[in-house]
Formats: sequence, structure tokens, C-alpha cells
Amino acid sequence: MHRLDMDNQYSFVSFSDLDHRQKQQYRNIIQNAFPRIVLESKVTEEYWPRLETYFPEYQVYLTNSTKEIVAFINAIPFSYKRPLNELPDDGWDWMLKQGIENKEQNIIPNCIGGLQIIVNTNYLGQGYSRIIINAAKSLRTEKGLEHLLIPIRPTFKHHFPHMEMEKYMHYQEEGKLYDPWIRSHLRNDARIIKVCHNAMNIKRAIPYWEGLLGRKIKTSGNYVVDGALNTVTMNLEDNLGEYREANIWISYD
Repeated sequence: MHRLDMDNQYSFVSFSDLDHRQKQQYRNIIQNAFPRIVLESKVTEEYWPRLETYFPEYQVYLTNSTKEIVAFINAIPFSYKRPLNELPDDGWDWMLKQGIENKEQNIIPNCIGGLQIIVNTNYLGQGYSRIIINAAKSLRTEKGLEHLLIPIRPTFKHHFPHMEMEKYMHYQEEGKLYDPWIRSHLRNDARIIKVCHNAMNIKRAIPYWEGLLGRKIKTSGNYVVDGALNTVTMNLEDNLGEYREANIWISYD
């Protein structure tokens, strides 16, 4: 258990500490935080239950005096020995699988990876993401790991599905970076490493995508799907649509 009290009002707890009501709240927060296209990833479906079973102490939750979950990070230890600028293009999917497979093969980790940091919508804009990031830094130190790495999913990228991530991550409005999640990490001394262009990959038959779009797909090509950061490529001849979501690798050195 990883725990810290702040003014006797907030506590950090691990997945093992959550009661039934808190676990349900945790699931609901995730459902409300992401679009359907992300929630139905087959990689998540296959590997996520093992994340919580193998690494409960790496799932860190900030709770208040009424035991409500305020914010949390789902993290995973994994082994990566190459230069950071060579981190895989498969980003999020790769990191989740790497951590699980390392555990099952008894490979000693040297990194901690942030899979997601979520703040309860009732507490947005109050600085809780910074508290969670600092908790992840402390966990890295506590576990004696070298790097804290996160393939971040920019908050507002879905407003620009046709824009390349390399351009978007530098895009500014009114003299500041447009995306609040990128800004937040940079304010907390994160370093951008590079874009991972295939951080989450979802391949499904055309009827699945028609369900998301709410209409028939009559021609092959690129389609904008609600909540997606990039367009989805549809191939009617192969009865296949492929979503390759770009994220940004960052490091807390």
C-alpha cells in the first residue's frame, strides 16, 4: 500500500485498499473519461485485468475524507534498456503488454509507465493532476526505478483529427500551447521525447465502425469517428477499419 495523508483530508491508497463502492466509482470514472473507441480496445480487454492483479500497488488513488476517489494513476513497471528516443511506435499498447509479459517471464523492471492519469470530473481544474504526477514520481523513487514514462493522450486532439501529432503538440492559441494536458506535463517538468504514431491500434470489421458512426459506410477512405484523435481508415474490400492513435512519449527524468 502506498499512502500519504495531506491535512488529514486526503489519502493515497492502492487498488488493494479499494472497497466495492470505490471500485465501482473507479470503473465509472474511466467510462466517463474516454470515448467508446478507446474503451473497446482488445489489448485493454486482454491485459487490463492482469494489471490490477499483478500490480495493485502501482494503481494509486487519491481519496478524500468521505472516501470518494478524487484522482488516480494506473501505472505499470516494465523493462526497457534502449535509448528513450528509440521507444516503440506502439506506445500505450506496447507498454501495457510489455509490463504484463515481463512479470510473467520474471524480468526485472527498470521503468514505471503511466497508462492513464484521470481526475474525477467533480475535481477538475484544482491541481489534482499535479498531485498524482508527484505521487508517481515518489513511487518511481520508492521502487528504485530509473524512468517514469508516459505515452500521453492529448485532451483536445480529437478536435483536430486531420492534423499530424507532430504539428498539434506545438500548436498554440493566444500565445500558449493549445492542449491543456501537454501544458500540464510540461509545467511539471516533463520532457517530450517523440510521437508514437500507433500507440493504440484497433482493427474491426466495417459493421463495428458503422455502429460508432451511426450510418452506413459506402466508400473506402478516412473517416472521423467521435472522440478519435486521428481518422479511421476504412477498407470495404477487406471489410476492415483500422484506427492508429498517435500519442506522445514523455519522460520525467
